[in-house]
Amino acid sequence: RLARFSEFHYPHLSAIEEALSIEAERAKVATMFSQSSSLYFIEGWVESGKFKWLESELHRRFGKKVMVSEAAIGQHDLPPTKLSNPKVAAPFQFLVDFLSTTNYNEVDPSIILFISIPLLYALIFGDALYAIFSFLMAFAMYKKSAPGGLLNNLAKIWMISAIPAFFMGIVFDEYFGFTHEHLLSLFGFQGVKLYDGFHRLSSFSTLMLITILVGIAHLGLGFLLGAINEWGHNRKHAIAKLCWLGIEISGFFLVAAFMFNSFTDLFMPAAGLFAVSVVGLVIGEGPIAVVEIPSLASNVASYLRIAAVGTGGVI
Repeated sequence: RLARFSEFHYPHLSAIEEALSIEAERAKVATMFSQSSSLYFIEGWVESGKFKWLESELHRRFGKKVMVSEAAIGQHDLPPTKLSNPKVAAPFQFLVDFLSTTNYNEVDPSIILFISIPLLYALIFGDALYAIFSFLMAFAMYKKSAPGGLLNNLAKIWMISAIPAFFMGIVFDEYFGFTHEHLLSLFGFQGVKLYDGFHRLSSFSTLMLITILVGIAHLGLGFLLGAINEWGHNRKHAIAKLCWLGIEISGFFLVAAFMFNSFTDLFMPAAGLFAVSVVGLVIGEGPIAVVEIPSLASNVASYLRIAAVGTGGVI
């Protein structure tokens, strides 16, 4: 009975809750205005770069009747967030807003998504002619969808991602699944070979190494951004994030030296960094955090799916 009741009433109640939350936010605005018989007091937020403009505009309109002062942000104040990115990164900013808008004192990841999503897509997709085809499909979706909507912005992301996929397809020497030499031979140009590509089937181990390095860089960037975001909130957690970064870097060199006999000169420094990072992690997040260290290795290894899915597509 509860399930049937919920199924019937939930959409309506959810819409009411959203409408009331908007009204509650609007009601808060009224508390920022006060007046007496001879005085109006208004408090609000403005972009720091536009304060001087606002001050001069108010003085231009009201002269000496108005006094404008810039107040410091209080310790418990949470300013509204306005993201500002280049126009080309707008769909990735939309993606950030769609998931969760960053706080005023946090790093805006829109530019990072603008770089990382097309890069990962290109490493997986990596076919020049399929990239052109997908760009055209995305462009058609972009034209048919409502401007500014979810589908419209996803189409833009797809279009942007198809561009590096085209160039990665040239590197991989993949054109609708053929090498350029094979494709040219189908059109009567036998024996024409313009270059030697990085063929994923014959260079799979190298591709695995590349994707692992991409994974290490991607996760390391996440730890670094996490430390920056936490620095103003909780220094202990921020330092713990840096310790995770230290464990990741030192772990890479320890595995390389111990299992693959590479970077052997860095084995002892890496071991020292690993030990210091583990101690810092225990202090920052408690002994239970040590249990999570093996999961870091599995997170890095999960980036091998980039190589596996891409190569599977080739096959």
